[in-house]
Amino acid sequence: ELEQGRYELRVKLEDCQAQWESQASELERDVQQLQEQVERLNQSLSEAEREKSRLKHEHSEQSQRLREQLQR
Repeated sequence: ELEQGRYELRVKLEDCQAQWESQASELERDVQQLQEQVERLNQSLSEAEREKSRLKHEHSEQSQRLREQLQR
């Protein structure tokens, strides 16, 4: 009786450990995917900021040219 109970507990423990390891692996994959997504988003943000800066500079130059034309 006692041995049977110990065996059942051991089986339950092993099952819980297997489930935990499986969940831990899934979470590690999720973390990896999220890190990759963050990296892609950071790259996109950097590109957008560069484009914004370029357009701002372009707009500034165009405004300056228009002001000069108006002063003539």
